[in-house]
Amino acid sequence: MQQSRARRRLVVSIFAVISAATAMALIAPLVTPGYDTSFALAWGRDLDRGLALDFSHPSSPTPHPLALLAGAGLGLTPVGWAAYAAGCVVAAGWLTMLITLSLITFDMTASRVSVGAAVTSAAASAPLGLLVLGASSDVIYCALGLTAVYLTIRGWLPAAIAVFMVAALLRPEAVLLALVPLTIAIKTAGGKGPQSASLRFRQAFSAWAFGGGLVFAIAAWLATGAAGGDPLVGLHSASTNAEVNHNIRGPIEALTNVVPGLAGPTGWATFGAAAIAAITAIPTVMARLVRPLSPRSPRHHTPPFGYIPTAMGGQKRAAIVIESFIGVAIVAYLGEGLLGTPLVARYLLLPALLCVTLAALCIPMAAQLIRSTRASRSTGMIVAVVLVAGSTLANLSAWQDVSHARKLRGEAFASAFELLDTDLAQHCAAPIAVRSPALVALTSLTLNRPLRDITVSDRASAGILLQPLTRESMELAGYGPMTSFKQQEVFPTDAPPRQSNRNWALYSRCEP
Repeated sequence: MQQSRARRRLVVSIFAVISAATAMALIAPLVTPGYDTSFALAWGRDLDRGLALDFSHPSSPTPHPLALLAGAGLGLTPVGWAAYAAGCVVAAGWLTMLITLSLITFDMTASRVSVGAAVTSAAASAPLGLLVLGASSDVIYCALGLTAVYLTIRGWLPAAIAVFMVAALLRPEAVLLALVPLTIAIKTAGGKGPQSASLRFRQAFSAWAFGGGLVFAIAAWLATGAAGGDPLVGLHSASTNAEVNHNIRGPIEALTNVVPGLAGPTGWATFGAAAIAAITAIPTVMARLVRPLSPRSPRHHTPPFGYIPTAMGGQKRAAIVIESFIGVAIVAYLGEGLLGTPLVARYLLLPALLCVTLAALCIPMAAQLIRSTRASRSTGMIVAVVLVAGSTLANLSAWQDVSHARKLRGEAFASAFELLDTDLAQHCAAPIAVRSPALVALTSLTLNRPLRDITVSDRASAGILLQPLTRESMELAGYGPMTSFKQQEVFPTDAPPRQSNRNWALYSRCEP
């Protein structure tokens, strides 16, 4: 019997590895490094050359320590390999995110139908898909965040805190999310009994993990900024980008955008179902405030349709933990509004994905209302279909926009790379000027030149200016901040045109 189980597990493991590798191989070629990722790769190559980081370009993204470290590692390879490797990494992060989301959903619902609905809704998200196709570090952040949430539910609190501290190297608000497992560790350490010593040890270990991780995260952010001459570049960059790109900010904007931000990735039907599940669980949460959470969720769950209002079990504990994380994330978003930092929709992506798990809870809750077993299953399936259909329909138009934007952007950049691959651009030692910040990092990577050699300007000076000729080449839709069309339409007067194609022209006095 044991050999049969071991053999079955081995077969399942091999199948999972092959499936994951196949998915990564299919997704990676579709990925084109986006604005933030292109800068991370370019900064990483500069670090590999022993150069100081250049944060002076207009609207350059905030450098994240973990993304910069990955860029330095990938920068040791040719640019094409680095882009493909970035696609593999983000594909692995996306798969990890979906797997962890399914584990969290099953811990809370013990329903395979709920798991299928949650994973399908998340996979259908166009905003998430756009981040995946752009190799965004936000995908890795969500994968780390969901992993930490699952570890918290399972009771592995020090490990959850450690993962959150790693995620803080991508988004600082992960430190606030780490307070949830730390609080659970503190609440479960009291009392007497045979487990009190181990619980106190876990509390101490969690405190050390939080304190040490916080010190390390602060040091990493300061060191990243210092490598470019500004230890507080994370704060300064956010403020500068908000002004240049006219990002929304302020407490009123945070209040008015928090709910649409949570509903955006998977649709209003998902958010509505999550709100219903959260409201239904309020009596349980209030009762739980007067006594500590159980130290570890049981491996065997109560029946999936016994969630409310039956006795406290692992499923209710999972729901309380998830609601706590969503609440902390919302408070962090509102806090950013109070501080005046720019408010971006992807900042709410992690709590929006956690709302998907709460929405899946409505499937067993609806089935519980029916006493007949057959009717109960049918009701659960109907709710699951409604959730999946709502998410799919909400993202259908957005996926069409993503496809159209990627097509226009791909054509515009392909023709730009065609000119950058000429002898004139490859052998001119003078700086290269581009009209939009969206082209800075890609030009640096294409020409294999340091970022300091690429400027944003409307003059060629002693070097080369890449001038857009069509509206499509100016738009660079969805690919980072843009210089205004009126400004890009002004042609340079300090150098003659040397080469051109349908979308771009090179102006230069440089002699290769």
